[in-house]
Amino acid sequence: MVSVSDKSIQDFYESLANGLYKSIVVVLGAGVSVSAGIPDFRSPGGLFEAVQEHFGEKFPEVMIQPEILLSRKFFEENQEVWVNEVVPMLESWKLEETNATIAHKMLGWLYKQGWLHRVYTQNIDGLELDQDVILETDDPVGYKKCVVQSHGSMRDGSVVFYGDPLSEDFYKNCEIDFKCPNSPVDLILVMGTSLQVAPFCAIPNLAPKSATRVLVDPNPGRVLSLNPWTILKIELGGRQVELCSLWKKEESRWENELLIESTSDNFIQKFFESPTSLKKGFSLIPSKIEKVEIISKGKWHLCDIISKNDDMLKVKRCEDGKVVKVSIKKTKEFKSNLVKI
Repeated sequence: MVSVSDKSIQDFYESLANGLYKSIVVVLGAGVSVSAGIPDFRSPGGLFEAVQEHFGEKFPEVMIQPEILLSRKFFEENQEVWVNEVVPMLESWKLEETNATIAHKMLGWLYKQGWLHRVYTQNIDGLELDQDVILETDDPVGYKKCVVQSHGSMRDGSVVFYGDPLSEDFYKNCEIDFKCPNSPVDLILVMGTSLQVAPFCAIPNLAPKSATRVLVDPNPGRVLSLNPWTILKIELGGRQVELCSLWKKEESRWENELLIESTSDNFIQKFFESPTSLKKGFSLIPSKIEKVEIISKGKWHLCDIISKNDDMLKVKRCEDGKVVKVSIKKTKEFKSNLVKI
């Protein structure tokens, strides 16, 4: 198990709350959306399972390799199916059931403080631009310019095909941010990804030597293992950069690195509960969605209320997105505006 002491984490929270970091780049992966009810592509209930359910009969090959449906080859050979069936499925997949998490809202909050330089996300759920995130910013137009959806978005059908290069926007912004920046990046905050997908995984390796690198993951030890790109380099950000993991190496060129064992939401919540944050009165805008806590097997779970019917509630558990019906007698009022993990 890899972790850091509470003091190290609290020191980081204090530095962040005191505005030490003025040019922050946030790197996001699928883990930040799990509590919104969007499982990883390959997990049960994930996108690949949906692809198999929708298209397995018509295209049996997706039962073995569901990513085929999202490839350039499939698109070129089945353009009518792509336009009329695949795109609508991508645009509607789970989006109506999901809301921005506390980790997503943190992006808008950082922007409002004037500290957020860029968001690079490999997710295609579009939650970085959710209305609840925009509400945190006070400047929707400026904030949107900070967000780089490296693999496209299901919300507008712009998902990058498997086997295709990432968008020009991705490469252009990497040059702007890391080649000769006006304000050098001083913090790289990685959440929800173990950095296994190239070339996205190289972004933290572009950080200046003086920058702090922080990676938050429920299993941070996995980022220390070799990814598939052990000895490879690519041209990115105006120079040759390694694709492999460089975290916590003896010969590391970064003096300030933290690997934090936590979910993204819990990490963000504890920041707002830290002494300096509380002293400064920092908080996130409460969600418009009514929340309640329900008890199941002796444990309380935070849930979004979907609907009410007499003495029954239909709710979605924040921690895993599971939708259940429960008696009001098994609930209690949720009093905080921060997600309980």
